[in-house]
Amino acid sequence: MKEALVEQKILLIDDDEATRILINEILNGSNIYVIEAGCGNEGFNLFKKHSEEIDLVLLDIKLPDCMGWELIRQFRTENQFIPIIALSAINKNELKEKAEVFGFSSYLSKPFDINELEQIVKFYMKHQTKTV
Repeated sequence: MKEALVEQKILLIDDDEATRILINEILNGSNIYVIEAGCGNEGFNLFKKHSEEIDLVLLDIKLPDCMGWELIRQFRTENQFIPIIALSAINKNELKEKAEVFGFSSYLSKPFDINELEQIVKFYMKHQTKTV
């Protein structure tokens, strides 16, 4: 089979517009399209609508309408295997512990390092290559 140059898609759920803009800028040019949501409800609806296309989810923990800890359960009922990365400004040790307990694939503490974001995204996307 021939490897296709298919754009990979990330669902980014974060209520902070500046964070969404920054992540879009960081991933721009990496053949990654970012689908954005500003709250949990919107994010979950977009996930259901585009579930076949989404390769990775970046999920903020503190959202205006819910907590990411609660939302990940909904995502896991739809897709047990999609990589989901927790984003939060809470203490890094606490974030790591809770991310493991709630079933996140990994986590990023805000403010995050640009290189760290790129490394985590590349790590989880490298096995998501689509073929035709």
